[in-house]
Amino acid sequence: MSLNHGLNYYLVKYLSNQNFRGSEFKEIFNGFIKEYPEFSSNNSYQRTYRIIRELVNCDLMTLKRTHHNYKYTSNYSVSSLNSFLLKQDTTTDFKDKLKSEFTEVNLNIEKIRLEINFFDKYMKEYPILKDTILQFKKKSEQQLTYLESQICVLNMIRTNV
Repeated sequence: MSLNHGLNYYLVKYLSNQNFRGSEFKEIFNGFIKEYPEFSSNNSYQRTYRIIRELVNCDLMTLKRTHHNYKYTSNYSVSSLNSFLLKQDTTTDFKDKLKSEFTEVNLNIEKIRLEINFFDKYMKEYPILKDTILQFKKKSEQQLTYLESQICVLNMIRTNV
């Protein structure tokens, strides 16, 4: 899991268990790093701040300015936070994973098609082994059907993500 993806995930997980009313960002961040100390760096502070500001922009948190302070208040449900998480850069992460899986499955399909061609070749060369070769060929054909179905599903998912 990449650092950004992990930060998004754990921050949303933390926020979904909390309700804030008139809290300053530093209070939210301190509570977050208390539960997830691996995100206590300055870099994570800035990323967390950006995520909180995005939550404000999406109306999942409200922001009220009092004197020199900004106060944040929860305005979300767990499902709305999860939707927010999916719309973040995790979508690109899913797209990348789906693309690599699609490529891998396509490679396997090509290998199995070659296998089937070789089974046909060897059945002609060694007719005495026809029954044994047919059993292997049948397994490869079943695996090919399975992988072709998987490609169809991956295509459906990729076009809708």
